[in-house]
Amino acid sequence: TTAGDSIAIRLDITGLGPGRNPNMNDLDLFLMDATGRLIEGSDRGLNSQSELINRRLPAGTYVVEVRSFYTKAETSEKVFSSGDYRLSIIAQ
Repeated sequence: TTAGDSIAIRLDITGLGPGRNPNMNDLDLFLMDATGRLIEGSDRGLNSQSELINRRLPAGTYVVEVRSFYTKAETSEKVFSSGDYRLSIIAQ
């Protein structure tokens, strides 16, 4: 919940991901309003890379979601998994 101002949300990968394999640790970051409507996402980073959202928000309640997946080489199918990360949120 914020009183309205600029925020910075940063997601840093802190581990190797499932099976201790860095190629299976592509975490993405999403910011949504209280109803679940997507405001902004950051999925530019590759395996083990950080994600960042900088945004000016009106006063209100928001949800931050971290999603994790990798693409299976044999089938190009997305496989959802888990990973280790640090999430930092700074309101200014």
